[in-house]
Amino acid sequence: MRAPSPGAVYADRFEIEREAGRGGMGVVYRARDRTTGAIVALKVLRTQNELDQKRFERESAVLAELHHPALVRYVAHGQAADSAPWLAMEWLDGVPLSEVLPRGPMPISDVIELGRRVAEALGAAHARGILHRDVKPSNLILAGGRAAGVRVLDFGVARRGSDRSSLTLVGTMVGTVSYMAPEQARGTRELDARVDVYALAVVLYECLTGKRAFRADGTTATLAKILLEERPRIRALRPEVSRSLDELIARGMASDREARPADGTAFAREIAGLLDVDETLGPLVASERPAISTDELRVAWVLVLAPSVDAPAGGIDATLGGAVDAFSIPPEFFEELVNGVEMDFTVNRYAAWNDLYSYCYRVASMVGLICTSVFGAKPHPHARDFAIDMGIGLQIVNIMRDVREDAERGRVYFPAEDMAAHGLGAADILAGVYDERFAAMMREQGSRAHAYFRRGKRLLPLLDLRSRMCVNVLRGVYAELLERMADCEYDVFDRRGKLSRGGKVALIGRLWVEGAVGVPPRG
Repeated sequence: MRAPSPGAVYADRFEIEREAGRGGMGVVYRARDRTTGAIVALKVLRTQNELDQKRFERESAVLAELHHPALVRYVAHGQAADSAPWLAMEWLDGVPLSEVLPRGPMPISDVIELGRRVAEALGAAHARGILHRDVKPSNLILAGGRAAGVRVLDFGVARRGSDRSSLTLVGTMVGTVSYMAPEQARGTRELDARVDVYALAVVLYECLTGKRAFRADGTTATLAKILLEERPRIRALRPEVSRSLDELIARGMASDREARPADGTAFAREIAGLLDVDETLGPLVASERPAISTDELRVAWVLVLAPSVDAPAGGIDATLGGAVDAFSIPPEFFEELVNGVEMDFTVNRYAAWNDLYSYCYRVASMVGLICTSVFGAKPHPHARDFAIDMGIGLQIVNIMRDVREDAERGRVYFPAEDMAAHGLGAADILAGVYDERFAAMMREQGSRAHAYFRRGKRLLPLLDLRSRMCVNVLRGVYAELLERMADCEYDVFDRRGKLSRGGKVALIGRLWVEGAVGVPPRG
């Protein structure tokens, strides 16, 4: 069929604005979704090759089931009777990592953050048995030009680890040679998550050194280096890189896949521990932005309290007024928040932590990011991450506290894999079964919440005095709720941990003072 032109409506839904790029299989257009009004990236298959069509169908199916903040967000896919197959995804204003790398080595903290986010996204895919198989700089987009905004794209050659269907000829290679694991380069069909770990490690090597790990004239010579040469070390080119980071990336690039971290989640866990953010925070100081006003504080509290109060007559637009423009709040924060609220009505089970994380990120971390936009913060490369972690911790406590109420509505938020690890299932939660198995699982969830609180409270020194007091009260109340649940051995079915009115007043007073004088927060 003829390529759609600007102004044309594709598949009776997408108004084409312009061509944004093209690859081997398809053309990507910037388009407006007439159903939602949102701008999307519309990928249209431009070949009639049967193999390409099957790969395109597979990419669409894979993206439809994956949800993670660092994965490009799926919108819809289909094929009209008179059009080629299409796949709509969120539109990202950003730059491919491949366009950043020619500028030279990146800051170490940015590389660690990029590596953590990409590894977590790959881990979400690996948890569902999906291999990306083509992790490379051009498939990593830095939304907003920031490493912390990285998104993983293009699952065009993705495969389920257990899938042996032949979309690749036996003995042929799939992927990009310079980032290809040795077993992938050999055309081995028995691949696992470690091919993606290898490719990510090679990308991070390039980010830190400004050089390809394996570069030669021609494909054959590059393959020979990958298969035969000793792995290069980062510290030989950049001595200021820590030994632990150098060793992690070297293990990720190991010829023997048994030496690599098992999957994206394992790699993410290791790299996340390599940045000692406490050393970068400095003393408790006010942000460079003027102190938050009463009106600004009111906007933030509207956002925080919105889920628990009736919406005002004029709707959220009337409540926020010009706040979105005044504080430059990215509209995608609100879109993600709405998507999260929608999940409350459409999703009542979560298979793994990565799935639940996506929900928590949308319904809670988005509120934190919106409030941070209003509050303003002292410039820091990880301020956004601290706000996200704070939100995740708060939502975990909500889920733990509201087990009984959610069960009455047929909802079970605990990841199935977490329940199964303690011999529990959704039926046990719905039946209100309380025993040592349940208590053990709740202790594990509590530890997870504490871990996110520990990271999230690093946001506090970056806020001005008044904002800091506000956020510290919110964090402290939830931390106290967590302790109350622990005190009653997590029997939230019959003895839900609560704070008395007097207890709340005393606690809020103490937390307010702590925030005001800069006392290191507990919990």
